[in-house]
Amino acid sequence: QTFIVSAAATITPIFTQVSAICSGSFLAALPTTSNNVITGNWSPAINNTATTLYTFTPNVGQSATTAIMTIVVNPIITPTFTQVLPICSGTILSNLQTTSNNSISGNWSPVMNNTATTLYTFTPTIGQCATTATMTIVVNPIRVPTFTQVLPICSGTILANLTTTSNNSISGNWSPVMNNTATTLYTFTPTIGQCAIPAQMTIVVNPIRVPTFAQIPAICYNGIVPTLPLTDSNGILGTWQPSIISATSSGNYLFTPTSGQCTLSNFVMPITVFEDFDFEIKQACVGNDFVLQVAALSNSFDVNNANYFWENSTNINVGSNSATFNITNYNNLNSITPQFPLLFSVDVLLPNGCKKTQTISLKSIFCTIQKGISPNADSKNDFFDLQLLNVKMLSIFNRYGVKVYSQPNYTNQWIGQSNSGQELPDGTYYYVIDFDNDRPTTVGWIYINREN
Repeated sequence: QTFIVSAAATITPIFTQVSAICSGSFLAALPTTSNNVITGNWSPAINNTATTLYTFTPNVGQSATTAIMTIVVNPIITPTFTQVLPICSGTILSNLQTTSNNSISGNWSPVMNNTATTLYTFTPTIGQCATTATMTIVVNPIRVPTFTQVLPICSGTILANLTTTSNNSISGNWSPVMNNTATTLYTFTPTIGQCAIPAQMTIVVNPIRVPTFAQIPAICYNGIVPTLPLTDSNGILGTWQPSIISATSSGNYLFTPTSGQCTLSNFVMPITVFEDFDFEIKQACVGNDFVLQVAALSNSFDVNNANYFWENSTNINVGSNSATFNITNYNNLNSITPQFPLLFSVDVLLPNGCKKTQTISLKSIFCTIQKGISPNADSKNDFFDLQLLNVKMLSIFNRYGVKVYSQPNYTNQWIGQSNSGQELPDGTYYYVIDFDNDRPTTVGWIYINREN
């Protein structure tokens, strides 16, 4: 038997090419029926991580050949950019490139910020199989260089160069050149690229001063002494040697400034203390007037070249500008009846301003011879007062011429008693007075009256 066999034409399956994908992207299974209706299967299994050649094997009985398809899987690329160097706060910051060094395009966010360190994110344009990228742009704050203040110096003192690195590690240079003769403002300019602003420092240069004091006037002997000032007219502090002014002798006083005050030298002040002077108040009778007289002791001053101020017990001025005070005349002019004891004082003022005061208490001021005594213990006219008459001998006689009392170098001892100390009766008695000087012997009478 004879057969006629017809050989059908071989058909190649046709498929739509799958577009390239990015590694890891979703990749659907390939169709098992070709565009020209040939069925079959693909191998190997779908792989979305690497470019792969797939083979389609038709089912048996379809007069079809195998077919192949390569699906490209592109690797994920990380965009690369040149790192922007740190900037200083406020410096111009340009926008970042929108195309990476490896040719990936995209956009950055957030908006550029030139005042703070910021993390920027680059998002690639869709379809470029690229991941996002980040870049941190450091924005350094502006720093102020800090330095330890140089203490004031004295003019001409060594002044070292200022340090060229600040306490907070900023380097730079100072200007102008150091000057140790005048107070100067120096400016520190930081080296470029340190995000630092200039700083300034004033170094005070104090002038050299000389201590100056007002001269302390001369001091009276044992007078009030002033305190030596511890600060001069320019405000210089220091100490004195000796530290206290002597009230009895002249001398030089040395002022030594306290260290660190820019002073050139010490200061010497001579202080004069006037010589001491002294006097006594003498009592005298000038004629019938009782007077007080200032007498210099040891010729310590000229009595004719001083001022005098006499005062009574109530501090009322009773006489001025005379070394002699006439008490009798004063009492007569003011109709004063003496009440003993009488107190008087005198201020003696020398031309140099020094003054001394003395007081005297008087129990008698009589220069004429009394006519009577009243020895009744009332402190008034109790005794026969011849104190100022330089009596060599006093003799008292009764009316019969009998001597009842005598006393050599008499002053005021008779109060109406006999030589034996007995009280004489009231009445008239007679006296004979012999004097030490050339005054003639005086004879007279005196009356005793104890009733008054």
